[in-house]
Amino acid sequence: MVTSFMFERGEIMNRYKYVTVSIGILLVMLSFLIINYFYFNTAGDNCGVEKANSFNYKGRVCLWNGYKYNQPVQFKFVKPSIDSGPVTYEVSISADQNIAIIKDNTLDGMSNKSIDHVSCSRMERRNWFSYNFIFKNCTQEGINDKPFDLEKGL
Repeated sequence: MVTSFMFERGEIMNRYKYVTVSIGILLVMLSFLIINYFYFNTAGDNCGVEKANSFNYKGRVCLWNGYKYNQPVQFKFVKPSIDSGPVTYEVSISADQNIAIIKDNTLDGMSNKSIDHVSCSRMERRNWFSYNFIFKNCTQEGINDKPFDLEKGL
């Protein structure tokens, strides 16, 4: 009788052990999601800088959330050029979702050393799981409706 009680108690303990572990894993995952939501879902007026050959995830999320929630934000991308001179793209989004992109290649040794201004009215994510952007309905000094892919440049 004592052994059957111990066996039943052991069985019950094993069942609770799996439930407890499952609840613990769910709590850890939930806390991770909550922390990420509050950490990445903030849009300030300056989302930061993404330097050459890096990926500023927090800055890109900030830029997207500023666009999505009609908040004015600014984000700067610094990309290498052919001769490794930097080309800077400054993306500014106003509260009414107007997008201004300024391409500055004055520090690029092999370029025409110009500053180009592009206006866009739409911004899309390349796909739902990434923060690579395509800007649409863009105008640039006489070129209308030219999509602008930030990863490829102007």
